[in-house]
Amino acid sequence: MERLPQPAGLRHAETIPPLADLSRREDEPCMVNWNLIAKAEKYRGYAGWISDSETARRILKLASELEKQALRPDEEDIRTRAYDLWRQAGEPEDRDLEFWLLAEQELYNDAVERAAR
Repeated sequence: MERLPQPAGLRHAETIPPLADLSRREDEPCMVNWNLIAKAEKYRGYAGWISDSETARRILKLASELEKQALRPDEEDIRTRAYDLWRQAGEPEDRDLEFWLLAEQELYNDAVERAAR
């Protein structure tokens, strides 16, 4: 079967690089849902085969949403990291949201970095 050209305006290069190892590494502080990442990559591949550009865009949007969901940190991991950050800062009062958001961002960035390897 011949592969159809990719619809105009869609760039596969904007995706994360292909993943060589979809297994969870023991040193990961939070779980990356590798199954969702693999599914997102599969959908991105399908989008290149579809001649209807609107359908292809919707599939790519779904793939992006799956990737974001796959990289979202677990609430317990966020709680633990936020507590550690709070303790390191000297246990200040009334800054719980600040430490929660900081922990969430750190864990998300770590997951994105691991997924890109």
